[in-house]
Amino acid sequence: MIGNNIKKIRLTNKLGLNETARKAGISAGYLSSLERGEKKNPSMDSLQKIADALNVSVNEFFDEKNDTDGDEFTPTLSVKEQEKLDKQAQDIVNNLSISLSKNKNSLEDEDYKILEASINSALQSLTLKNRKKYTPKKYRKNKK
Repeated sequence: MIGNNIKKIRLTNKLGLNETARKAGISAGYLSSLERGEKKNPSMDSLQKIADALNVSVNEFFDEKNDTDGDEFTPTLSVKEQEKLDKQAQDIVNNLSISLSKNKNSLEDEDYKILEASINSALQSLTLKNRKKYTPKKYRKNKK
């Protein structure tokens, strides 16, 4: 988090890594390892030097709104997948309607439409949740 925020602030200020390291009086390698997250616990002295070089307070390095890792993977459904889920929902409702038709109290057409929409929504939600859970990490980056 700290490294991502330092890098984001540095790039926002249009400063290069070497220039920022020189202004802060630290090595470029150390700053680079901070930005990549290899160094997890930098000293407050180092953070203060970097903050002074970037003309910000140290608190901004800990601010979550600056964190660039907040981009969450959000899977989507293709048209073909959506059609498949619609068909599955309709099949489920048709199977239920056969069971419900044996009862004296049958549902109205509007009730069947609501039931189908609810089942379709549940199927979509489960599909997206599973896709998010089981997509390998290397494919989870959102395309900008």
